[in-house]
Amino acid sequence: MYGKIRFEIKTASCKDNAGTVAETIISSFDKTNNVLPFMERTEKILPGIKSAVNEEMGYGEVYAVVEKMISERLKNDKARIEEKARVFYECAQKSLFRAVGEMIEMFSFKYGEPPLFKCFLGIYNPFPRNVLKKEFFLHYDVSEDVFLRASLHEINHMILFDKWKSMHGYDRLSEPAFPDTLWFLEELAIEPVLNDGRIQKIVPIRHDAYDSFKKTMIDGIPLTQHIQRIYDGRKNMEDFIDTAYEFIKNKCFTSGSL
Repeated sequence: MYGKIRFEIKTASCKDNAGTVAETIISSFDKTNNVLPFMERTEKILPGIKSAVNEEMGYGEVYAVVEKMISERLKNDKARIEEKARVFYECAQKSLFRAVGEMIEMFSFKYGEPPLFKCFLGIYNPFPRNVLKKEFFLHYDVSEDVFLRASLHEINHMILFDKWKSMHGYDRLSEPAFPDTLWFLEELAIEPVLNDGRIQKIVPIRHDAYDSFKKTMIDGIPLTQHIQRIYDGRKNMEDFIDTAYEFIKNKCFTSGSL
């Protein structure tokens, strides 16, 4: 426990790790979500996976290939992962917990009890999350700076989601996912919120939205700049969330930019 939050770091199970990577590969085959180069990122963490799978394979077949590649590495690197979990927790104690507490204040949100955020270490790229369970997953061999940046990124999604739920409700059993407008809002809010001076004075690490968002032009201006302007001109965080959401829904989707 640390003040307003609780935080855990654990090793991901081989089953969960392999399942997530397999889902990423299947998403890359689908080609509807081009926000990230999913297969290229997966190849970086599992060299050879690109040639070991193909678009004719179903989830079960892809999972079998991935599980075989991941299981041995997780077993061999068990001590290394446990050591990184200890290092990352100490790193979190120095600044992450305080930054998350500040973020909760920025969103003007009050939890009934200190929320529990869970970080699982394994073999991941990109880093998945589940805002409903407040869980996120990182590659165990990243630097402390990447751990801090990625943790703030994922936890920001979770706090924004909880704030949205308190404002508008949310009765679905699954979290917002591409191409849900709320999913885009979570991703686009990263730059303005985490580069806010109140967070930067605690964890001075620059945060950037995905390159694909920076390249998306709306009325001749990058989408990320529009969201920054909405943030800078907000009356409060509720106003930012609603105004940015409506902008994404009405300007981006209507124009076919996303």
